[in-house]
Amino acid sequence: MLEAFSGDDEFRVRLALLFPLIGMRWCMILLNEFHSEGWRTRQFAGSSRDRASVLAEQLQKARTMLLRLEDTEFEPDDGQ
Repeated sequence: MLEAFSGDDEFRVRLALLFPLIGMRWCMILLNEFHSEGWRTRQFAGSSRDRASVLAEQLQKARTMLLRLEDTEFEPDDGQ
């Protein structure tokens, strides 16, 4: 992304500010299975997995994503 928007001087600053929010949004997407509509969508797609195992898996994915966000230090300016 940084290369694609290299002509935009403020892109790095905006990305650094929004990066945690984008990551949190993905955590919420992963947790959609806890919502009844998210589960119905999975069933409609033909999944035969039991709900408890799917919820445990999605919760672990969200936790992993959150830990990655906590470990990522995205600085608005890398000195360039």
